Amino acid sequence: MFAILFSEAHVRVADVIYTATSGGLSVSADGGDTFTNKTTAHGLGDDCVRGVYAAGSTVYAATNGGLSVSIDGGNTFINKTTAHGLGDDRVRGVYAAGSTVYAATNGGLSVSADGGSSFTNKTTAHGLGHDHMCGVYAVPPAPPSEDIPDIPTGLTGTVISATQVRLTWRDSNDNEDGFRIERTDSMSPWITVTMTGANATALSALRFSAASDNPDLVPAENIRFGGTGETRTVTLTPVKGMSGTANVTVSVSDGSTTAETDFALNVTTGPELSAEARLESDGGDTVAPGGVLRYTAAISNTGDRAAEGVRFALPLPGNTEYSADTAGAVIRSALRTISEKASDPVYDGELNQLEWTGDIAMDESAEISFDLRVRPGTASGEAVSFGGTVAYDTDGDGISDITRNTGGIGDGSADSEVRITVEGCLPGDTDADGIIDMKDAVRVMRTLSGTDIGKICPESDANGDEKTGPEELIYILKKLAK
Repeated sequence: MFAILFSEAHVRVADVIYTATSGGLSVSADGGDTFTNKTTAHGLGDDCVRGVYAAGSTVYAATNGGLSVSIDGGNTFINKTTAHGLGDDRVRGVYAAGSTVYAATNGGLSVSADGGSSFTNKTTAHGLGHDHMCGVYAVPPAPPSEDIPDIPTGLTGTVISATQVRLTWRDSNDNEDGFRIERTDSMSPWITVTMTGANATALSALRFSAASDNPDLVPAENIRFGGTGETRTVTLTPVKGMSGTANVTVSVSDGSTTAETDFALNVTTGPELSAEARLESDGGDTVAPGGVLRYTAAISNTGDRAAEGVRFALPLPGNTEYSADTAGAVIRSALRTISEKASDPVYDGELNQLEWTGDIAMDESAEISFDLRVRPGTASGEAVSFGGTVAYDTDGDGISDITRNTGGIGDGSADSEVRITVEGCLPGDTDADGIIDMKDAVRVMRTLSGTDIGKICPESDANGDEKTGPEELIYILKKLAK
């Protein structure tokens, strides 16, 4: 008799949660039920927190005003700026490994070897692609590998009967998981006979073996026994990408008596969907109020069967507007250099979401894209954040059996959000309200006449001379004339 053993995993939700927001660092000490918000009043460099990393009671908060460091679990912070070696006070991400801290800034990657007290900045001069950092992650050194057990010695075989041989050996290790006993007739591949437990020095009385009548689907080396004594498991691993049926025979013998059981293993493959998305802006990882963004989602089928009726749904953020007649979809294939037109996505105004339904053949992907505009008046520091869902009903019962989020490829549990931050303004938008109108023209004229009108958005510079002059006035008037 074989006992199929199952294991169950339990994940404990973190007790302390640190959340980076546009209005401060929110800290929960009860697993996310309630939060206490930390701001500049607690030492943060700015209330707009871009990222956070915590190790024990040490917390690093990446803010728009520097890297804020807490050694008391986020109650109070000490802020680090360019005066401490940061490449720029605007920090977009942070990661720490022991006393080494990495800060992604708008002026380079700043590295600290003393827990964040001082930094050395790395830029394009050191090989970075751009001084404007978007994030950072460091891979810690791999842990030292465990000692590999020595090969057992002194293997001997004692004939017990015409059908039974007793094996013994010497075990000089204490770190092995067990011993696998294999056999061959010198003309066939090695087949696992049985597995012993750790520290065994002889083959147990029971011997286990298995064979498949379809070795192309389930070869002998893909049949593995586990467990000890009379409680054993057998694991069958079909060859990846193959489907069909294999009849498997499992045998148990004590040397004189053999018992066998047969069963059929049916392997059915099908579609395997993965999804990823990107959000593009002329401003890199920022967009101005009134600016246009391009969203693209790619849904791939890496399975061995076509997926019919795949459904993609993408709720649009409330601080954006869909740009009519910009949505489209194409089917791409590695076997074709020219993409095929697919059914167009549909915008549902009532739900404020984009929807697409279509078929994706094996080794093909559907690419869905459209434009949207950030609503005028959206505050600087806000994020445009997306999280779409791909659903597919594999067996036609009306229930989606495959669900993927447009975040990590093939990983529905990954962070599904695609984010971009609202900052600055459009060229000509002197008051940064997301609209280019006569008010902007009047502000330029008052500036040219020397009238004090207050702060003008620096990014409204239309010709790149870092000044507000006649060129901006002409640019605005041309915009208004269209």
